[in-house]
Amino acid sequence: MNNPQLGAVEPLLADLPVVYRSIVVNRLNKLVYWINEDTIEIVAFWDTRREPKEQAANLN
Repeated sequence: MNNPQLGAVEPLLADLPVVYRSIVVNRLNKLVYWINEDTIEIVAFWDTRREPKEQAANLN
């Protein structure tokens, strides 16, 4: 696991108990993940054309 904290903390999910991070894959997609001890858990693949608050609400 190289540089698991490379992604920025996802501001729309900052109030949750888990620290979610995100990386822009391309201009249309964002990968949302969190670090679970020695693994990376991918939780969402967001379409950046959609309403971001709506997508964040789906993770709660």
